[in-house]
Amino acid sequence: MKHIINSYENINNTARNNSDCPRVVLPEEIFFTISIVGVLENLIVLLAVFKNKNLQAPMYFFICSLAISDMLGSLYKILENILIILRNMGYLKPRGSFETTADDIIDSLFVLSLLGSIFSLSV
Repeated sequence: MKHIINSYENINNTARNNSDCPRVVLPEEIFFTISIVGVLENLIVLLAVFKNKNLQAPMYFFICSLAISDMLGSLYKILENILIILRNMGYLKPRGSFETTADDIIDSLFVLSLLGSIFSLSV
């Protein structure tokens, strides 16, 4: 029998996070590798536009803008993954709300880079 949570109850974190779905845990190295590949792909796009004179028309400015914002998003995720890996290895000790604040800042920067990508695509 499942417990129905009433909105007037005092909800703790364990009651809120119960789920019938199995938990999937992926190693941080997978996300780190994907982010590295994303940075390299966007660097190749930028190098192609800068090296090829035929691609230096004004319309390719938006492709460069998209590549830069996508590359920034990948760089933010690399930074976040490095912090997570260092914490899991024991090199970074939890210090109050530093982890939460750093994660919030990195996530905010990531969302801003995604907005830059969306605006580049919409133009």
